[in-house]
Amino acid sequence: MLLQCPKCGEEQPPSDTCVQCGIVFAKYEEIQKRKAGVSSLASKTGTPQEEPIESKSETVIGTVCQRLSLPWQPVSTPAMVALSVGFAIMVYLLATKGLLGSDSTILYLTHNVNLVFHEAGHWIFGIFGNDTLGILGGSLNQVLIPAIVAVAFWRKRDAVGFAFGLFWCFENLLDVAVYMADARALVLPLIGGLGEEAHDWRNLFLRFGLLEQDTAIAAKTRLVGWVGIMVTWTWFFWRWLMDRKSSI
Repeated sequence: MLLQCPKCGEEQPPSDTCVQCGIVFAKYEEIQKRKAGVSSLASKTGTPQEEPIESKSETVIGTVCQRLSLPWQPVSTPAMVALSVGFAIMVYLLATKGLLGSDSTILYLTHNVNLVFHEAGHWIFGIFGNDTLGILGGSLNQVLIPAIVAVAFWRKRDAVGFAFGLFWCFENLLDVAVYMADARALVLPLIGGLGEEAHDWRNLFLRFGLLEQDTAIAAKTRLVGWVGIMVTWTWFFWRWLMDRKSSI
């Protein structure tokens, strides 16, 4: 005898959870009963009643759990090869030439794409009226944008897009680390030929009394970036292997 999921309508053998959307039937029914009770109370009193905070938090947690329980879309071999080749080229160039390798067109284009989001971040976070946040916003935004891309693909359970977004996010940490390490050296050319007064990380480190630790903080940031890149690549390859095993 098949049962039908009350949320997505998927027909399936009797079980505690839905094989399609991942909801736990007992919890779903409990939440629906709570909502029905709230609606009934509101209709009797004529006063809108807010859903209990506990119910809202359970719904959010339940949604995340549902996402985690959903299967990833299969990673095809051509997609694995193409993205891995791209990762390999970037890792080689970053390791041998550094992010600002002047003789690498790929690194030049990548840096300039990141730079667009960096400059946009100053304007976006500057809206809040906090000067420190406005300065930090440049580096924050260039890491945040690829992180948002990764989350969007994670929600779709698209392993290829998720790996791309994560790799891009950690690559931006390497970019930020280069900027951090330049806080005292002041070697990097700034947009518009501006001087040290426009150097984001020099200003930030000075505000927090960390200028003497610029290279140490940059080294830790760089380490996180490299570890993140390699973990992302390893996870993507593992995801492809799991798909191959399940198809045998």
